[in-house]
Amino acid sequence: ATVMLSVASRNAIMHHVTSIDASRTRCPQGRRPKLSTAYILDRIFFVCRTGCQWSRLPVENSSYKTVYHYFSKWSKARVFEDAFYGMVRARPTKNTTLIADTSFVKNVHGTQVLGRNPTDRGRKATKVSLLTDKQGTPLCTVFHKANKNDCCTLRHLLSTAARKTNSVGLYKELLADKGYDSQDCRGVCSAFGLTNSIPHRRTRDIDRRRYAVEQTFGILDQFRRIRVRYEALISHFKSF
Repeated sequence: ATVMLSVASRNAIMHHVTSIDASRTRCPQGRRPKLSTAYILDRIFFVCRTGCQWSRLPVENSSYKTVYHYFSKWSKARVFEDAFYGMVRARPTKNTTLIADTSFVKNVHGTQVLGRNPTDRGRKATKVSLLTDKQGTPLCTVFHKANKNDCCTLRHLLSTAARKTNSVGLYKELLADKGYDSQDCRGVCSAFGLTNSIPHRRTRDIDRRRYAVEQTFGILDQFRRIRVRYEALISHFKSF
């Protein structure tokens, strides 16, 4: 778990967590916490990578309930989400191409943002919409019910990216597969000043540049808490 994230990612998350803890008013008679912030984050990263149950999480000199308490509190405060978009905004734009795609996440204990997965015999699932650059670097992620068509998710994805990152206007082209082939999607691209490279249905797709987003989904699937949804709340799943 110590090599899961880059130094920049860990520092960004630590900065947001520390700033939130510093803003809280502490009781002068309160006892000092047993676990450091760095150790709590390391345990959270361990759960994300291995997918182990919270009750089976090994924690030194304390209980897994303490780690889960902080994870839930930081998720409600959008600490991990803010850290992610903070790194995206700080990253210089080196290319002019955006890539959009979706993937289904099987559900086990989720209760929010669920729909019938048409590719899995109608079982409940969550659809993840991902926006990357041509190098596969994630720029924005939004969540939908699994029975929502891809062409109905693009507007939400781009509007969220524009609001959170302020960098959509720096790109010139959007790549997507045939699932986004609709007049609405092409109009959304035009509204954001993007040239759409969306192939038409019943035509041969010869653009191979979308492999970058497929590779990103493959990397995310190495984290078991992302590959299968065990979290009841969508805010917790979004934090992972």
